[in-house]
Amino acid sequence: EYLSAPPGPEGKTPLELEADCDAARVKLIENELKPLLAGYLAGKVPLADFKSKVDGINKRNELWGFKGIKGQMFFNMVVNVADDPEKCDHELKSALAAPANEQVAASRIRAFLSYIKRLGEQWVAGGNTRHGAPKMGSVPFFLSYFWQIQDREVWPVYYTNGVNTMTDLNIWQPSEDVAEDYLAFKRIHEL
Repeated sequence: EYLSAPPGPEGKTPLELEADCDAARVKLIENELKPLLAGYLAGKVPLADFKSKVDGINKRNELWGFKGIKGQMFFNMVVNVADDPEKCDHELKSALAAPANEQVAASRIRAFLSYIKRLGEQWVAGGNTRHGAPKMGSVPFFLSYFWQIQDREVWPVYYTNGVNTMTDLNIWQPSEDVAEDYLAFKRIHEL
């Protein structure tokens, strides 16, 4: 039905609209996001500037859903609750760099999950509520968003909707291992 759907009010089919959106994402990645991320990872863009610029780009270009709770809101929480800004910057740079392979990806996901868990525990131990701590469930979307900026042919964005659709269709059932779940999700996209 999707592939044969007629043009809508915009005069384009859903397939044509999605192709336009994909082209806009690629253009934004190549012209803005990839250079910004490379500058941050190379130490040329400070964390505060990087976070702010990513937020601005995604507010002006709603092409990923990054401005939501698993994207920019998660990013803000991580930076805001971190008691050691240098450690936070180091952890982010380590996690956001595109992995060389699946084993490195799994290791980065697990290491960043561990960091996020520690941040949450420290936040709560400091007398704050769990509500204000970054959520570990946001990690796969957050990391994969930045990985796909660096290599969109290899690293798909871990969208909750995609995961839910795959589970509803019984294509795949996530486990309790977030790193392995992301790799399974990635492999399905390779088919």
